[in-house]
Amino acid sequence: MAAAVILTLGCQKEEEIFIPGINNSSPVEPGDNMKITFVVQPTGTTVTAFDGAVELNFPSGAVYFPTEFTLVSCCMDNMDSNGINIMNQGFYLELEDDAADLVLHEHIEVHLKYDLGEDSWNTNIPDDDENLTIYNAYPNLDACQKVKSIGDCCTDGDFKMVMGCIEQCGYYVVGEN
Repeated sequence: MAAAVILTLGCQKEEEIFIPGINNSSPVEPGDNMKITFVVQPTGTTVTAFDGAVELNFPSGAVYFPTEFTLVSCCMDNMDSNGINIMNQGFYLELEDDAADLVLHEHIEVHLKYDLGEDSWNTNIPDDDENLTIYNAYPNLDACQKVKSIGDCCTDGDFKMVMGCIEQCGYYVVGEN
């Protein structure tokens, strides 16, 4: 059994972060977007970020060498979601430039906290926590499908968390199924 390195990282607040493909024309309030950089080890790494809003579990073997990633909390409220009700806050996971050709060899388990507050959703508050899932968002204006479910997810209403697995870097957000 491989041991996992557990990292709990604080957030580095930025005055403004430009995210390619996301409508950045509206002013960003300081603290809305946060960014961290972390290293995933071949033996596995768990990263908890943004006051517990995002947890990523990279299993042993997900990378073959220590690999640096960046995780950015980003505002999704201006994104065209093809009518799907999504949270206004998502995240963007990317590899650092020198590892751009890296392929993830194992799925990453992701836990995303959600909020049922009125201002947290792009259309309305979801009726049922059990109908929530994680979407991979495609902010490219030419994309024919702007959001796509990552597949099977489960919801823990007690902890306000949706859990699933991702297999690539990109934009992710909680939404109604």
